[in-house]
Formats: sequence, structure tokens, C-alpha cells
Amino acid sequence: MAKKYNSATSLSYHLAEALTGYIYASGGRLNQRKNLLAFIHGVVGAMLAWKDLARDDLSEIEQDLVFLEETYEPVLDTSPVMFEKRAAYEDYLRLTANKLLKLIYDNNLVSQSVMKEVYAARWRKGGEVME
Repeated sequence: MAKKYNSATSLSYHLAEALTGYIYASGGRLNQRKNLLAFIHGVVGAMLAWKDLARDDLSEIEQDLVFLEETYEPVLDTSPVMFEKRAAYEDYLRLTANKLLKLIYDNNLVSQSVMKEVYAARWRKGGEVME
């Protein structure tokens, strides 16, 4: 029997979780944010596998992710001397994230109710939402 669309087993729910994780990772390690974007890309790709028009956008984003993977250096996260290179890397991360977010928004892949469910789950204690 199929689960509800916004249940914890749906791709929409996992996408909302990953987007929330990306929000909380802002200012964090570049590698973590890059990996979150790669996961988000995979989920979006699975959700849009049936849509031919999205293939070009997904392919372009995949090329961006490959570039980010190839240019990442752990020293970017730790060395203050690498400030300019880190800033350039962060700009590329931001542009890639914006492309993904536009694709998510244009195709309505995450509803407001799913985002509310994810946020509520983060603040739940003992099965009740903390207020």
C-alpha cells in the first residue's frame, strides 16, 4: 500500500530534510555543503526522471557539482590564508544551490506542508511539538 505523499518515506520529505540540513550547514564546512548539494541533486533527479525538460538543467548542475568536487581542497575549510579561494568556492556553491532551488520551485517538488512537517519533526519532544 502506498504511503502518503508527504510521509517520511517520500522523496519530497527527504528533499525537505536535505534542504533544511543545507540551511543549518550555512557557514559550515564546504565539503559538507557540497555533499548536501549532491544529495539534493540526486533526489531532484529522481523526482524529475520522467520530465525531459529538466534533463538539461540537471546535467548542467551535475557538471557544476563535478567541478566543485574536483576543486575542493580540505585546506579551504581551515586556512585563513585561503580566504579568496574559499570565497570563490562559496560563490560557486551558492550559484549551484540557486540553480537547484529554482528547479525545485519551478516543479513544485516540496510543498509548504512538507516543510512544516520537517520543521515540526526537528522540534518535537515526546511526540508533541514544542512551542
